[in-house]
Amino acid sequence: RQTVGGALHGNATSHGANIGSYAHSVTVITHGGEVRTRTRDEMLFAYRSSNLDELVILDVRFDLEAADSGELTKQMQKLWIVNKANQPLPDQRTAMLFKDHGGMGAATLIEEAGLQKSQVGGVELSERNANYVVAGSKATSRDILELTDLLREGILQRLGIELEMAVDVW
Repeated sequence: RQTVGGALHGNATSHGANIGSYAHSVTVITHGGEVRTRTRDEMLFAYRSSNLDELVILDVRFDLEAADSGELTKQMQKLWIVNKANQPLPDQRTAMLFKDHGGMGAATLIEEAGLQKSQVGGVELSERNANYVVAGSKATSRDILELTDLLREGILQRLGIELEMAVDVW
């Protein structure tokens, strides 16, 4: 499950919009234990990233525009249906692997490189979206990292594109 703080830290995007463009202020706990409010002028957002590297995001204030609630509900339902059709099944243990590259979806690049059926140990790529790894019951973190390396190397060799991870590995 995602949190608002996690979405803001990674500047979550959906259908051309990103959460950072709506952030007005953020209250955080710094690595030094200090509670601090950061204003819009202090925040930087880029594709799936931000400069919000504090220990904890406590509170976010958004600048939103008023709109008809019925229209918003219809729009949210439509986007929810589109998203669910393109994401792995909810009972699967999954994670998105890569950030999109230069306007091209990472799943499309994986497919163009012919790597959509790749698997290592207990992990394989989702049939619904090749940018999601599906972990089986015997999957290990090493399996996921090896599959990630295999995909990055294959796409670099076949397409000349270096994909960036969507998650931080430490």
